[in-house]
Amino acid sequence: MTLGTTVFRLSRRALLPALLLGATLLSGCAIDQYEGTPSMPSAVASVARENTGLMEALDAMDERRGQVENVSARLNATLHDRARNRDVALSAGYMGDKDGNFRLRLKMGDQLLADISLFRENVTVWLPRRERYLKGTRDDLRAAPASELTFLIDSCNACDLFFPRAWAPKAVERVLLPGTASDEILVTEKIGIFNRLTRRMRIGKNETFPASMAFISPAGTDLGVVSYEGFQPNQETNLEYPQRLKLEPAMGPCGLLLSVEEMMINRAIDSSRFEIQAPTENPPLNLAQFLRKGASLWE
Repeated sequence: MTLGTTVFRLSRRALLPALLLGATLLSGCAIDQYEGTPSMPSAVASVARENTGLMEALDAMDERRGQVENVSARLNATLHDRARNRDVALSAGYMGDKDGNFRLRLKMGDQLLADISLFRENVTVWLPRRERYLKGTRDDLRAAPASELTFLIDSCNACDLFFPRAWAPKAVERVLLPGTASDEILVTEKIGIFNRLTRRMRIGKNETFPASMAFISPAGTDLGVVSYEGFQPNQETNLEYPQRLKLEPAMGPCGLLLSVEEMMINRAIDSSRFEIQAPTENPPLNLAQFLRKGASLWE
């Protein structure tokens, strides 16, 4: 692993949101820069003394993430209809691995509401109430207008959902924007030939764990925010994860609240379980066409 040079820069606090990526050069503090995309970066110690606690917290997040192979969880869920201010109680089953593969099943009583899978960059969605069986690729999501499904696919891999850190698969830099009650860490990824702001982590002053993570598309569109509460250690591995999560997509009518009933970490998962077997004899609908129509998963 090759570690690049860390630069600590201080300047004015805020710029217009449209210039936010440029703010990584003009405001805040570049606390980590790396060559390549290390799987578990180590923060450099030569930073301002007042940020030592934050750097230790970021290091701990990186180290914790590096210990995770896979996750299985049983969840209580609430689908919150923001337009009607109405909640629907659900249950959920989840599995995911360090490579980003995951599967999320949501049920209302005994009835399956949604089965969502990302496996080897292939996206499959089964919505039995509407008899919608959708298949496509992650590239289809990137090419289509930003949607609630884009947010779910980006945020629901096991590591981002339960072991968040201020980093990303193609990250090259993370930058501190200090605040009064909390700080923000901006994560820049190399997308093609450009560096793009793709994540914003918020962490309270003197806190060990993040409060939230905002996800941003390479085109600069806000996708949504995941909020984390109640970090506790897993009994088997002692790795801390949030007991409660709030997923708020920037588009679409519904948010999703998750609370962990049971969490199993680093127990082997057969990769075939990430795949959704064809639930109908009819051919799947084209995911890209579905997204271009602007249809919601829940309507």
